[in-house]
Amino acid sequence: MRLSIKRRRPALTRPAGTPLALEVSDLASVGSGTAARFLGRFALPALCAELDQAGVLPALRTRGYDPIVRIEIGESEHRLLVTASDGRELLIDLRMTEEALPVSEPALRARGIEVLSVLAVEWLSLQDPRAVFTRERPRLPGQTHPGLGLGRQLYSRVLGWAAGWGKDGLVNVPAYFHNAKFYAPPFAFLDSAEQGRFEALRRDLAGVPVAEASAALEAGRVVDAATSEPVTWSPGDMLAALSPPVREYLASPEYAGAVAAARDAQRFRLAEGAPA
Repeated sequence: MRLSIKRRRPALTRPAGTPLALEVSDLASVGSGTAARFLGRFALPALCAELDQAGVLPALRTRGYDPIVRIEIGESEHRLLVTASDGRELLIDLRMTEEALPVSEPALRARGIEVLSVLAVEWLSLQDPRAVFTRERPRLPGQTHPGLGLGRQLYSRVLGWAAGWGKDGLVNVPAYFHNAKFYAPPFAFLDSAEQGRFEALRRDLAGVPVAEASAALEAGRVVDAATSEPVTWSPGDMLAALSPPVREYLASPEYAGAVAAARDAQRFRLAEGAPA
């Protein structure tokens, strides 16, 4: 599954007595040198241990893969890659940064919050090259292969990192409507108007299978019910709140009221002739 588009610019620990289920193939060479640390914290063995504890590597082995993990560090982001043993089948591509995120939401700024310290998912691809699409699991927009079904496990672990490191939240920008639907909650749009628009789309497309609804949005077949103009999917930041001030804001009557007003002011529908 492709989760997020390219954006603008303490961690969970192993329970005592739990062995590290590392294999030789997990200890692959590091693209940016053997001393490289993912997000400045995890050397490769520790990162593999995190993926093991999250159930990610065991799930890949169960499916017949012998996963190779490597780290690449660029100027602006850290990249975690998991491939099959031959290196040709890409299974996981996770790109992350730590950011100081400027706050534009007036209600948050009124609370004295002008910048958020966040862990940001710049890109995430989870795919199973050996699987096939079926009627029950059709192709979603952006997919080359079916997803691995490991998004929740991976996101839970990354969310744990963000919480352990004292971040205000974990941020992503959902590339497609189905991404936002799958990961909300715990994610919500920081912008209340954007959250209201998303909830209106979710309400009005509730009778359409999620793959069809997401594809219809991408193809311009979802229209504004009042104007019949095509609707585009151009989202901003979704955030899983961690710090008390941000949690309180997203749970506040003020935010809920603004979301409801935006949601109730909009109606969407499939264009005539579009498959329902």
